[in-house]
Amino acid sequence: MFRSHHNLRTSSALLCVALFNVLPAQNTDSLWAVWNNTSAADSTRMQALGKLAWANMFSKADSALSLAMLLYDEATAKQDRKYQSLALNHEGVAYSVLGNYYAAQLSYQQMLELSESMGDRKGVGGAHINLGVIFQEQGDNLKALDHYSKSVEVFEALGDARSLASVYNNIGGVYNELGDTAQAFAYMRKSMAIHKESDNQRAYSGAIGNLGLVYMEQGLFAQAIALFNESLSLKESMGDKGGTAKTLHDLGELLRRQGKLDSAMVCFQRSRDLRAALGDEQGLASSAVSMGFLSMDKGELTEAVEQCTEGFALSRDLGLRSQERNACDCLYKAYKALGRGSDALIYHERYTALGDSLRSGEVEKQLQRLEFKRKVLADSLVHVETELRKRLEAEQGTSKLRRTMLWGGGLVVPIIAIAAAMRRRRARKQQA
Repeated sequence: MFRSHHNLRTSSALLCVALFNVLPAQNTDSLWAVWNNTSAADSTRMQALGKLAWANMFSKADSALSLAMLLYDEATAKQDRKYQSLALNHEGVAYSVLGNYYAAQLSYQQMLELSESMGDRKGVGGAHINLGVIFQEQGDNLKALDHYSKSVEVFEALGDARSLASVYNNIGGVYNELGDTAQAFAYMRKSMAIHKESDNQRAYSGAIGNLGLVYMEQGLFAQAIALFNESLSLKESMGDKGGTAKTLHDLGELLRRQGKLDSAMVCFQRSRDLRAALGDEQGLASSAVSMGFLSMDKGELTEAVEQCTEGFALSRDLGLRSQERNACDCLYKAYKALGRGSDALIYHERYTALGDSLRSGEVEKQLQRLEFKRKVLADSLVHVETELRKRLEAEQGTSKLRRTMLWGGGLVVPIIAIAAAMRRRRARKQQA
């Protein structure tokens, strides 16, 4: 998820649930009437309950979670594994919206196991996407990519372009995190094109918002603002309050970078108000810190202290170390400008301590990037070796075959040797 200082927002689980595509809008009163009609078929009642959970997902996630749990209990009582899987999917999405990634992971893992036991290939693919999202949110890009790759295999076999678009969006996020902007652009554009063609507005709005973030990080502000505005319009028309708040925040950050401070503050305030209404504490921490930095840009130092103090407290309570460090930086600079040296020193020391902690995490990310590149190289070598073997086996016993084998052997052996060396190095690392 995008924070104010300046990481690409990964595609949230709410944007890439591939098992059950976004359900059509329906009057919730009529859905309640169906659910409460005990003479209706069990499947009809549970379908209505699932739609009710989804209808609340992006505005009242607590309610959505309660409804998903109720659906799971009902499906368990009726021994209906299909609706158990749907309930677990919705539980995971609700937990993700609420920021409880560990609980979301447990729900998705259970969903994966259930789908595998039923032979539900689409359910397996959807669970892998959602698990990938959870690992990506927590910075474990290799595990995320592993789950995304498994989902790609499933959806390619099924010919499910819409679900593939969700995976492509997330793979683009992984490549962006790993510093490969060209691949990030390529995957996000593929995702955006598929969502647009299929008229999946919620997913499309998320995809263009993510592409806008990449453009913003590249300093291509005109392209970024056009995408943010399009994403914002779509999210507002759908009533997606959480998505609207995120896009308003992104737009505010872009305007701040352009020096349009008053317009940026309007966006930040609108985003903050929506997050407050949703009870999104993580979002509120981000809003407070961003508004604090913006107040400093405007020379309003007292307001900056108030806002960043709020952001600091929320970030500390929620365990958001990177955001807490940003708040400390804001408070250090604001207090220093106000001539309050002792207060500035307190936050400078905290800022330094958090930096040491975060740097250890950055080292882990660098190691992750190296491991990622190693795996890509190893996969490429295996692919080349396989293709050469196919060519050799396809030839018949002619002199041409003998010449090919002599030439090919010289190439295949070094490839095998390189792959073996990689395996030996990996084994030594594991033993160490």
